[in-house]
Amino acid sequence: MSKQKYMILENENKIVDIPNKNQVTVYGIIALKDFYDVNGNLIKKGTKGGYIDKDSVLSQEGKCWIAEDSVVVRASTIADDAFVSNSLIVTSIVENQAQIINSQVTGSLVCGEVIKSMVNNSKVEKTGVVINSTIDKQAVIGECVENTSDAVTIADSKIASTEILGNSLVTNSTIKSAVGYSLTNSRIESSKLITTLKKGCEAINLRNYSYIENENK
Repeated sequence: MSKQKYMILENENKIVDIPNKNQVTVYGIIALKDFYDVNGNLIKKGTKGGYIDKDSVLSQEGKCWIAEDSVVVRASTIADDAFVSNSLIVTSIVENQAQIINSQVTGSLVCGEVIKSMVNNSKVEKTGVVINSTIDKQAVIGECVENTSDAVTIADSKIASTEILGNSLVTNSTIKSAVGYSLTNSRIESSKLITTLKKGCEAINLRNYSYIENENK
């Protein structure tokens, strides 16, 4: 009995555009056996999935799956129980129980949840949840720890070159630092923080606040 849970459909291929004006040929996949995804949905034998450029992209182990409306390319890895739906994943690792939904992820490590967002060159770790947001320039969201009470949530915000760690919530805000801004146990709402200084802050609570320093640097 085959241990493989899916195979590439060589005859179902297409050329897709990816960031930086590149094009790549991708191939459809099909389930070879029944199994359940991380959400408990049954993927039946014969179910067609998304598109990948190499069979090394999607692990044959675990519950991981790429849904029919997604493209995953350029040395990316979808492993463990990760799930990708309606998204473009380029040169990234998505693992553990991460879910990428309606998003674009490039050059990143994702082991937390990403919904309707763009994540570039950043880490969204186990306790990180990103919704309707842009995460860019080596930002770190969440910490790879088992304690889910330390969860980090970013919603309707833009985060760049910043660490948002340890039981923090950022909503409708912009946080950017050229060197590295670190926030822990914090609540930021409807605020704008832009600085070129390296600062570590704990238990910061801001609402309708704006701090801008050397924004153009």
